[in-house]
Amino acid sequence: MPDLLVRAAKVLADDKANATAVLIRDGVIAAIDRWEELSRAEVAQVIDLSQLVLSPGFIDTHVHITGSGQRSAPADMMADPPETLLLRAAANAQAALGEGLTTVRDCGGRNDVIFPFKDAANRGILPAPRVLAAGAPLTRTGGHGHWWGLEADDDDEIRKFIRRQAKANADVIKVMVDGGIDLTNHQPGLLYFDPSTLRMIVDEAERWGRRVAAHCLTTAGIRSATFAGVHSIEHAIFYDLDAGATRYDQALGDDIARKGIVVDPGHAFAYDVFTDPSAATIFPRNAAMFHDRLEDDARMLRQGVKQVPGTDGGWYATPFGYYHRIPSLMVERTGMTLRQAWEACTRVAAESIGLERETGSIATGKRADLVALGSDPTADVGAYTNVRWTMVAGRILYDRTT
Repeated sequence: MPDLLVRAAKVLADDKANATAVLIRDGVIAAIDRWEELSRAEVAQVIDLSQLVLSPGFIDTHVHITGSGQRSAPADMMADPPETLLLRAAANAQAALGEGLTTVRDCGGRNDVIFPFKDAANRGILPAPRVLAAGAPLTRTGGHGHWWGLEADDDDEIRKFIRRQAKANADVIKVMVDGGIDLTNHQPGLLYFDPSTLRMIVDEAERWGRRVAAHCLTTAGIRSATFAGVHSIEHAIFYDLDAGATRYDQALGDDIARKGIVVDPGHAFAYDVFTDPSAATIFPRNAAMFHDRLEDDARMLRQGVKQVPGTDGGWYATPFGYYHRIPSLMVERTGMTLRQAWEACTRVAAESIGLERETGSIATGKRADLVALGSDPTADVGAYTNVRWTMVAGRILYDRTT
């Protein structure tokens, strides 16, 4: 791979405040400095982005890249053959690059589809962000997510599940701690894994070097996940089954923050559905929860809970292309500053999935995962809608500069 020199109006590198250029060698950042300094380097190619702002690539910590993103997505993922799922994943990967995504973590898919796709994407066989994948999630027989092909009921089955996923090279163990709310008929809100069982799951996963991402749509699920010390809580909806409504638990929020558990609220999930005026009558419970969760996210933020972006892209009514909504909601509804939202999309997201040494910031020795924007995302939340150029590990995979 030839040496590249990228010139920008501004480079968002923390330790190089006045940087306007990045030197890339073998897909890795070799130097960051002012253009006047680096322009003397002998390189094979100079890329002129002098009208644009260069940022670390964005990270989506929760997608379903083989999904259609339509309201039929759950049924599609159950019925479509592997060939269709693979082609859909390739199309979604292209869309993700256009959003400035250089890393995505898939949190639910068929093992025989998502792992070959991950391998092809990460080997550069097709244009795609870097892909991390959980494969089939851990669930009970007949539970939420069973359609992805793996179920476990007793402790021995659970341990074997985790070991098999580690053998298949899963990057993370996804656990369905509880059921869905309205989008599944599998006993909505049912707690699948009690705190002691979930603690065993976390211990076994860590033994195999895997983090645990816990799907939690109820307060009981969040409490179980927090007790067990999972690495991330996905969705984190404080839904109380007895009350039939959300009830924020401040003490539980404090515990999440104290344990350093990262929360992916999933702000973009079914955004158009739940913000449509008709949602109040068609999906009254979900529409109410959408607004309640934003208030709860603001509460968690004030308590010091780290939050990261995850779109749920590919799942029900959530096509790829929604990523820009997340920093906007983080700023406008949960109280993050523009810089906090940008850091959530880059550095904090990388830390949450264990890639902080490789990506998430523009620093010497890290992968050249970069995105060029029409404005500075630390000063303009609209910057996320103006992605002009995306580079993954030194390869330009999206270019709208001409």
